[in-house]
Amino acid sequence: MAQEFNGEVNDGQFAARDIVNNINHNIEQVDGRLLVPAQRKELNSLISDIETFGEYSSRDVWRKVHALLGVSSINGILLCQYEKAETFLRQELNKTTEKDNCKRLIHYILKETTNKNELKNKMNRYCQEQFGTSDLKAINKEQLQKALSYVRSENEQQSMQQKDFISQIILLIKNQPKPILAIFIVGFILGIIVF
Repeated sequence: MAQEFNGEVNDGQFAARDIVNNINHNIEQVDGRLLVPAQRKELNSLISDIETFGEYSSRDVWRKVHALLGVSSINGILLCQYEKAETFLRQELNKTTEKDNCKRLIHYILKETTNKNELKNKMNRYCQEQFGTSDLKAINKEQLQKALSYVRSENEQQSMQQKDFISQIILLIKNQPKPILAIFIVGFILGIIVF
């Protein structure tokens, strides 16, 4: 019967029967030091930046970080886990920033199309044809920027057409004042007679 021991055998340990004590010396040593104050401050700063967008509270974000790292509080985060936590928080910040930008673009689009059903219908058709949906919340930032630019160009065309019509009427009044005055007087007399 052979017993094999690799590594130290401490006092109080004994072997009976077929016990094999193998210690793997290739295991990476985990840096057991805790975060330094500057790192804690940076994590807190990232979390408060995320919180400003209103999507999550700081408590919810901390819970995500703790779950990711397998700790129960910031006091349990080790120095070697800092980079993972920071990367995660930067990704969350980018996501919330992107969502906020999309909400802002949707607001601008809706503001441009308020009380303009024809323009809203054109915009919905454009989005359906270009992006496969007319639901503004379902499209990404670049698509929203394209939709906003389409709405603004349509708005400009409509306002130019209205300005052209008004400028044509003013030009007609300036060039033909006597016939326009005659039409106005006849209309005024007919209005008095009829009403």
